Amino acid sequence: MKVLRIVGVLVFLLFIVGSASACSISLTKSASPSTYFYEGQIITYTYLVKNTGSEAIKYLKITDNRTTVTLEKTTLRGYETVKGTATYHISPEDLSAGYVTNSAQATGQYNAGTSRRPYWRSIKSNEVKVTVNCVHPALILEKSADSALYDAAGQKITYTYEVTNSGDVVISGPITVNDDKLGTLSISSSSLSPGQTVSGTATHITSQNDLDAGSITNIAYATGTYRGQEVTSNTDTVTVNKNTLPDTQIPEFPSIALPVASILGLIFISQYRKKEK
Repeated sequence: MKVLRIVGVLVFLLFIVGSASACSISLTKSASPSTYFYEGQIITYTYLVKNTGSEAIKYLKITDNRTTVTLEKTTLRGYETVKGTATYHISPEDLSAGYVTNSAQATGQYNAGTSRRPYWRSIKSNEVKVTVNCVHPALILEKSADSALYDAAGQKITYTYEVTNSGDVVISGPITVNDDKLGTLSISSSSLSPGQTVSGTATHITSQNDLDAGSITNIAYATGTYRGQEVTSNTDTVTVNKNTLPDTQIPEFPSIALPVASILGLIFISQYRKKEK
């Protein structure tokens, strides 16, 4: 009788060991988008948990150190896979840090005993870390005018706009300039690589209103897009002033000046002849 008990215990232990070797889970994780660049941006994480063994897994969950994961279901049959999702909102601290790293791990339980004598044991997956980096889409606008002064209506002033990608990612076109006096100008329909510069021009014809105002001031900024979000440059202001300097004129002498000069000339000649005598 005692021998039978010992044999029974050994068989049960062997069953447990066999069940443990037939039970394991693996976890993979991905993030979308793979970069971020503004506060409040949403990062979506996708998790896949696979039961790589033949035993069923119950009470499945995923623990992530930065967010809460929702699973499609919490029980997996042998060799089955389940999907989980979670979202994370970028904070000001994440922008300062330059990256977000989080780790996740799946856990569950399996029956290492029998249906009549269940023996639930915990199981956990590999730990997965994902890093999402901060990028810096940016544009710089430089604006200039070909004339510093105007002095009449109908004078043409040409403005030049130079837009530079000062960030570390490609800015999608169209690249446009918005000028409060001249409207929206299309500078380029193509994308702008980091460090690349494009330029465009626009003209303004002075009017009587400009002469009355005494100066022309306009403000402009450039825009492009990165992953569907508008990227806006600095604002640049240019002022062209009315010329207030008086015109240089040759003074007009009175009509009597010529006769007086003639008389003086005759007196000079007469005196000269007297000396010769």
